[in-house]
Order: sequence, then C-alpha cells, then structure tokens
Amino acid sequence: MARSKIRICLYSGLFVFTLLTAWLLYSWYIPKAVTHRVHSASSAVQAVKVLYIGNSLTYYFDSPGSFCKIYRLIHKDAQLAVESATGPGYTLLEHLSEPTTLAALKKTKWDYVILQEGTQSAFGRPHESRYAHRRFVNLIRENGGKPLILMFPADKGQFYWQARLSQHFSSLGRELSAQVIPYGNVTFFSQLRRPELDLYDSDEHHPGQKGALLYAALAAQSVGNFSSGDLLSKTSDSESGLSEVFTKEQAAMVKEVSQVLSEWEKDGVNSPVYTEASDDGVSTIDEYWLRCKMFDKVIPLYKQESEAALKMFGASPRAALGTCYLRLADAVIKQQSDSSHLVDRAALASACANLRKAVDIYKRSSNVDSNTVSDAEGYLRDLQLKYALPEGN
Repeated sequence: MARSKIRICLYSGLFVFTLLTAWLLYSWYIPKAVTHRVHSASSAVQAVKVLYIGNSLTYYFDSPGSFCKIYRLIHKDAQLAVESATGPGYTLLEHLSEPTTLAALKKTKWDYVILQEGTQSAFGRPHESRYAHRRFVNLIRENGGKPLILMFPADKGQFYWQARLSQHFSSLGRELSAQVIPYGNVTFFSQLRRPELDLYDSDEHHPGQKGALLYAALAAQSVGNFSSGDLLSKTSDSESGLSEVFTKEQAAMVKEVSQVLSEWEKDGVNSPVYTEASDDGVSTIDEYWLRCKMFDKVIPLYKQESEAALKMFGASPRAALGTCYLRLADAVIKQQSDSSHLVDRAALASACANLRKAVDIYKRSSNVDSNTVSDAEGYLRDLQLKYALPEGN
C-alpha cells in the first residue's frame, strides 16, 4: 500500500514536471508571431506612407485603422498607405531580428515609421531599448523616412512609472533628434484633468477604445500637421463626414478625445517633461515651473504652506502628486544628461522636496492609495541615495 502511494506521488510529480517543462520550452523556443496588416492601401505617388512597428498596445482596438479615419477627417481626399508589423509582447529588439518586420520595413519607402517599444524593455531594460531605437532610427533614415517614437502610457494610475517612462522617451527623443508622440503624457494629463474619461481597457494596461482613438489622433497630428482645434471643429461639423466613418458612439468618443487634446495643447504641451529645460535656457526647476502654463495652480504647493495647497486642490490632491512626479522626472532627466552629475543637484533636491510635500498632502486626502504613497516614498529614498541628496529631500 505504501509503495503504491509512493508510486502515485512519483508519477504525479513526473507528470507535473513534464507539463512545466513543455510550457517553458514552448515559451522560450516557439517563436511569437508578428502579423503584417494593411490598414489602408494606395499606390498613388503622392500617398502618405506610414508603418507602425509594435505590439498589442498598437493593435488593441485597431489604432492604425482609426489613424486613417481621423487623418481623412482633416485631409479629406488624402491618399494613405498605412501598414503595421505587430506581435503580442514584442519589444523593438525582438522586431530587429523578425523577418516579417524587416520585410515590411524594406517593402517601400515609408514617409513615417512609428516605433512602439515593449513595456518590459522600456521599464526593465532601458539600455536594450536605447540600442533598438537607435538601430531602427538609423534604418528608417537610411530609407528616407522620418522616425516617430511613441511614448506609451504606464498602467492606469501609476504616476511613478509614468514619470520613469516620460524620462526614458524624452531623453531618447533628444538623443536621437527624433519626434516623440506624447501619448503617455497626454493620457496621464487626462487622468488628472478628466478622471471620468477612462482611456484604458479592463486590464488597466492596454488602451480601451478611447485610448486607442487618442493614440490614433496624436499619431495623425504628428503626420498630418493639424491642431486639436481642427479636429474638434470637425466633430461639430455635420458636413465633415464624421458619421460616415465612425459609428455614433465612436463619433462621441472622437469628440471627447479631441477635447482632451485641445486642453493638452493649451495647458500641458509646455510641461517640462516634454520640453527640456536645457533647450529653453532655464537654469532651475523653480524657474521652469513659473513658465509652465499647465501647472500655474501648483505653484502654491511649494511657495506656501501645505494647508494653502490643500485648500486650493480641494478634493483632487492627487493632481498635485502627479504634477510633482512630472517635475521630478524633468529634474532627473536634466541630472542624468549632465556628465558632471553636480550642476543640477540643487534643482533635483528642490524637486524632491516638492514631491515630498505633495505626498504629505495626498496622505491627508480621502481615498488614499497606500501603494501610491509607498511608491513615491520609495522613489524619494532611491534618489536620495543615488545622488547623495541631503536628508529630508
């Protein structure tokens, strides 16, 4: 009887081990598939040719397809050739060795190529991400095209990680002299400005339908050179053709997205996260805050007592917290771009102090998320150790 039980345990263990081994082998050695899709075809010489390279963050709710529709709302008779090479979970480094992607890239002389990195590279392997972006940017330019780097958003509500992503993609754009599509910054701007507008799918990672439309609109702006006002006017114009290309529900979403873009262009586009302080001749973070349109209301956060800031922000102290993250990201970008690592330590310390005040305000608000607080405090400790900042900053 005892031997029988031992035999059953051994066979069960062997069975589980075999299943686990098979799964690991499948995960490691079975190649993930890249799909080459055609979203709009045109052989016209004057056609605008756009290629997307990315993963599920691009193909969820067919953002490239919505790009075509939004672009044609502004440029009604435009000829478009829009294609994509996407695979689930793919990073740009993986795309560099993917025959389907490389064939799509060499297929024609693309005017624009949109590069959407994988989250695991941008977060966990930034050096790998830098290398892959540089390789792709060189390939695109050699072919006569213009690279567009997508700044994708962090998961919903993760301001700490969005600060990291903003830092990563902003510095990449500066380093490679490439335009960055600020999808992530606009998404988090919307979370602060319009918290009722949900841009995410149910997993709070992938874009929902509205998020995919926002991505499409920002990409169309980058390619088609139009303002959010142009798009907003089309959503109110019965002759624009909006109802011909979108359902009634989708048309309402396009209007919401265009309103977010309008607010971003008015109040957010000059954020230090996207416009580098070094390019503007600004020597300190405090000076830069004073020039920043979007965050005029945040100045009392560090110019006055915390109580005054609480009174000003009322029920939305999280906006103060998110704002300070963005300021801090800018300080870190500037710090890391300086070879001496000394010039901007005062600015970095000032930004850390601002974030600490924002955390204190947030902790006294209603509906406090303990993970947000611990992330912020952990980030401050990391920076204090890394840059030898004074205690309390």
